[in-house]
Amino acid sequence: MKINKYIKIFFLNLILLTQLRSDLADIIIFSFDRPLQLYALLESIDKYVKGIDKIFIIYRTSSERFNKVYQKVFSDFTKLNIKSYKQGNEPKKDFKPLLINSLNQCNNYLLFAVDDIIIKDFIDINECIKYLENNNYYGFYLRLGKNITECYTEGIKTPLPQIKQLNEQLFAFSFENQKGDWGYPSTVDFTLYKKEKVINIILKNNFTSPNTFESMWAKKLSKKGLIGIAYNESKIINIPANIVQKDYNNKNMKQDLNDFLEKFENGFKIDINKFFKINNKSPHIISSFEFINK
Repeated sequence: MKINKYIKIFFLNLILLTQLRSDLADIIIFSFDRPLQLYALLESIDKYVKGIDKIFIIYRTSSERFNKVYQKVFSDFTKLNIKSYKQGNEPKKDFKPLLINSLNQCNNYLLFAVDDIIIKDFIDINECIKYLENNNYYGFYLRLGKNITECYTEGIKTPLPQIKQLNEQLFAFSFENQKGDWGYPSTVDFTLYKKEKVINIILKNNFTSPNTFESMWAKKLSKKGLIGIAYNESKIINIPANIVQKDYNNKNMKQDLNDFLEKFENGFKIDINKFFKINNKSPHIISSFEFINK
């Protein structure tokens, strides 16, 4: 019986591997009690990003009311290939298994994202993959660009590092001895990675949430020799309107989650058009939202 069991597992994994594609990428999104903001992220992905296969959403809710609204979000984006995984009553125990489960289903390229990101410009992921596939760049940093000269999270100026212009729209840079976002290669803010570059560090280390995952990754990853690439202009923004996790006291705008929930229940969404090609100096920006009828 055991032999048959292992043979079955082997062939299931073999089938899964044959279904993975090297020319497509998947997104793994982390969300907790922010369905309104998740809606804006998914809407901006749908509007501006091409070359995405699957979207995995690992989400938590503090009440059934939030859960019902999440189901509404998912139902509004049925044309996206969304696979949602709800965390249970012990989220610190199930986060890593859910992440590994998602990773096992991912194609050879992937992006991580948090729910308060909004895509601000068009992105062709197939084009990004072509720049990564035959080079040893650590990642394609869609949150970085020549416009990024400040770090909101640290409250410091971060001048553009020395760069190597690769073509008219793309440049490479080193993470060594850089400050702020220019010195942070391990991010869950919409960076394209080869799965092989991140999966081992995830399998071998402990973490219990998106924030502790990113923190662990930053501590374990040596920046020596790491090279990233980015477009001349960044493609995404992160609007820290509120905070939901308790691992770190991150800077935020202290907007009320229940107020956002009520707005969504009453048929409103964030107007993402306001942020199209916005000229931001930091990946994270302070900005008010305008709400429009869905």
